[in-house]
Amino acid sequence: VCSPDLTHPVYVETALSKGKFVLCEFPLCEDPETAASMLSTGRLHVEHIELLTGTATALRGLQGVSSASMRFTGPPRVSFSPGHAQVARLHRVLDCLGSPLGVDEGLVYPDFTCTLSFGEGPRCTEFRVQNASTWHQRNGTLTCDGVEVKTSAGPLFLTDQLAATARFLDGAAPYVRDARVVEVLALANLLS
Repeated sequence: VCSPDLTHPVYVETALSKGKFVLCEFPLCEDPETAASMLSTGRLHVEHIELLTGTATALRGLQGVSSASMRFTGPPRVSFSPGHAQVARLHRVLDCLGSPLGVDEGLVYPDFTCTLSFGEGPRCTEFRVQNASTWHQRNGTLTCDGVEVKTSAGPLFLTDQLAATARFLDGAAPYVRDARVVEVLALANLLS
């Protein structure tokens, strides 16, 4: 399902009700409880291609983070809410930093707040993380303390499709826990 965001729930629920396997892009839906119900069927995979990029892989699970920020600009997007339009980027932050304690002017962590900025304009994703080093990702380029870090990733959509197929046909674990999908949707609601 790669239709406009607002149509995802009806298409996904229709296919699931007919016993079909479904691969759906983010955001799955607006309501975390509905998402949990749809995911509980075992026949739904939500794509997370942003988490398969080389930069996301390199930043995953950094330790000792003392500050972080994410800025995203792109063309306007019709979605459930502004937070849901950016749910893939929110997921990217949680993939790197873990679950926040809450939401204030951004995502609150024990020693810092990850500030978030989403706007319209030319497409640009920028993520800054400070731990013992300064990490800066701008679009597909990643630097650590000002030195470019070479990253690589396979074809994103094919990699995701193969993961979905392995999940459906072989019972493989998803590379993103279903509980995390629900958590990110709940955060999108809080930020909207």
